[in-house]
Amino acid sequence: LFLLPSVAFAQQQQFKFNHIETDAGLSASNVLCIFQDSKGFMWFGTEDGLNKYDGYKITVYKNDPQNNKTLSNNQVNDIIEDAHGDLWIATWGGGLNKYDSKKDDFTHFISNSKNPNSISNNFLNHLALDENGNIWMSPDNVGITIFNRQKNSFIQYADIDKSKVIDDLPSV
Repeated sequence: LFLLPSVAFAQQQQFKFNHIETDAGLSASNVLCIFQDSKGFMWFGTEDGLNKYDGYKITVYKNDPQNNKTLSNNQVNDIIEDAHGDLWIATWGGGLNKYDSKKDDFTHFISNSKNPNSISNNFLNHLALDENGNIWMSPDNVGITIFNRQKNSFIQYADIDKSKVIDDLPSV
């Protein structure tokens, strides 16, 4: 009986790593962001599409100009998930996308120079979610933009020096 605990501690854990590459279905070899959602799916944002990995296969989401319910742009820079289980995707050139997993489609939020309540720039780098469910985004060279979910509108802070506030952005 005294030797039994020493045998249990002597067991070595072995970790197994899988390399997922383009030959396995990944849309591009250059992965820009990785996110695990609340259902356990792994999401990979690449320069050529959004990839969902369920542990067995990869589903690729790309822009189809003929279908406005697809990803707005293929370069995906960041992914977050809100309390409703919707994914929010920052694209480079296609603005902000909301992915509804129940409908398996995307809603686009793009810049409109005639609407001051639209997103400030379609070239997004990073996203963060605050405690109120608002989405903070870092557009390229244009301050910070916040999407107010309750009002369904964007607030632009163009004069903010992001280098001074980037550490203060809310964490997911």
